[in-house]
Amino acid sequence: MAGFSAGTLVLDSNPFVTSSGDNNDVPLGGSLMYIVVSNDMDAITGMAGDVTLGSIIFVVNIGPTNNLVIKNNNVSSSAGNRILTVAGIDLTVPPFCTALLGYDTTNQEWHVTRFSS
Repeated sequence: MAGFSAGTLVLDSNPFVTSSGDNNDVPLGGSLMYIVVSNDMDAITGMAGDVTLGSIIFVVNIGPTNNLVIKNNNVSSSAGNRILTVAGIDLTVPPFCTALLGYDTTNQEWHVTRFSS
């Protein structure tokens, strides 16, 4: 449950294990999405779940060796679940790195707002 514990922000989280290739409309398990990448360069094409203006999620590649790809505006996910990357190209998230996504309810799409590599 999200909230504060001893002054520390606690976010709902749920690990997601990729299947080989593209993973479409990945179900949100909270604001902290730990992604276990099964095969190098497995991809996420969209995030599905109840969102409102101001919704944010941290997508964290917790695998030690495989890269995660966040696909830009990929039609394999439903229109309201697609992700737009900063440069308009697919984004590679190396092991132990994080992408911060924010939801735009006006255009109904996720935007990568920050990336750590």
